[in-house]
Amino acid sequence: MEKPVLRVNNLGKRFKLYHQSQDRLVEWLTLGAKRKHTDFWAVRNIQFELQRGDFLGILGHNGAGKSTLLKMLSGVLTPSEGSFEVNGRMLSLLELGTGTNESLTGRENTTNRAKIFGFSQQEVDDHISEIKEFSELGEFFEYPVSTYSSGMRARLNFSTFAFLDCDILVLDEVLAVGDIFFKQKCYQRMDELLKNDTTIILVTHSVQYVNSFCNKALVIDSGEQVYMGEKEEGVRMYGRLRHKQLRTLDTTTQKKPELADHKEKVQEKLADDNWQGKEMEWPPLEQFPEILPIRRRNLVLEQFLLQNEEGVMTTVINQGEMVTLYYTFRVVNEPVEGKIAAGVMIFDNLNRVVHGRDNYQANPHMHLPERLEPGSFVRFKQKVKMDIKEGMYIARLRALQVKEDEGLRETIFPSEQVMSFEVILPQKNALFTRFEGMADLAGSSVVQWKHGDDGDH
Repeated sequence: MEKPVLRVNNLGKRFKLYHQSQDRLVEWLTLGAKRKHTDFWAVRNIQFELQRGDFLGILGHNGAGKSTLLKMLSGVLTPSEGSFEVNGRMLSLLELGTGTNESLTGRENTTNRAKIFGFSQQEVDDHISEIKEFSELGEFFEYPVSTYSSGMRARLNFSTFAFLDCDILVLDEVLAVGDIFFKQKCYQRMDELLKNDTTIILVTHSVQYVNSFCNKALVIDSGEQVYMGEKEEGVRMYGRLRHKQLRTLDTTTQKKPELADHKEKVQEKLADDNWQGKEMEWPPLEQFPEILPIRRRNLVLEQFLLQNEEGVMTTVINQGEMVTLYYTFRVVNEPVEGKIAAGVMIFDNLNRVVHGRDNYQANPHMHLPERLEPGSFVRFKQKVKMDIKEGMYIARLRALQVKEDEGLRETIFPSEQVMSFEVILPQKNALFTRFEGMADLAGSSVVQWKHGDDGDH
């Protein structure tokens, strides 16, 4: 079997945290006899291998240790434990401004950075025209970088690294800046590099990038490796991790006996099968993520769960997939008068409402109680077909009381954020996208044609 281009063996990085600035000096003067720090493992137990032509996507929450891992692989940080072996030349583009001299031109910066990485002047000259053309900077390539916008810096930096010959290219969120057209060019260029057996490592918050371009995924949570392997399972694992962290209870509140007793009583009532209304399947209590109950006016949100079509809780959803949301409210203090209406509202990253529909809007003739006393529970099972543009979204819950005789819809649980999720395209090829724009609107299309007469020209 071919020797791996990169082998990582139980890699870890520990930082010493000091509560006071003088503690570091005291520890140094006593040669460590007086321990004044606490150990913080930013990364630990990372182990994987990459072959030539692999494209690894690294996923994890902010602070999970992704950038720390790349800095160790790139030689910026020294590992505290473990080791890694690189068989070939590695280039690392960790930050947009790294190694850039503001007073030098784009051309001069390109030459200087290439020489820092061990490239000869001849190698730079062989690729400088390709770098300039790909960057689309035009005459600005000869201008000082201090005159560049953030997007222009992204073009210069990526172009420099994308055309210098290497065995491993390491990228840390470097495509977060720049227009969509240049990003498309970057991924086309990375496809060309992969075909030439270049190995690429990319840290990104975009599950869509991993799903579309990578063949392997590494998932890191709290500095620990939780998955390394095929991208499909990596994306699913990352989605489950994000869902589990949904408004997790503070451990300090669990230590209070009265809160623990109250929580146990609520769980017992939720487990009771004495529910009225239309029959519906409900997931077992243990499948719901533990959340901090949210109280608004006289309703408390006790449960919330989103599942994909396979019945798996996740925050990563294929475009066009039918998801199911389960949520439960408890009535407190005052009764709910009139029929209760609740539903999810979906907002995009610009806080624009993309979709919202409650149970009353879906079916005004649904049998509902006219009054719910304090201590009552009401739960909802809602299905939503995610026929929306790929991207990040926020799900919020809202509840109202509907008084039909008065023609009123009064909010009793104002729109409250319960989770974020990402919609991704299930296929890489853009020809397979089912629609363009923000949403898929119902409709139809009819086509006619007539073949021409071979005698007519």
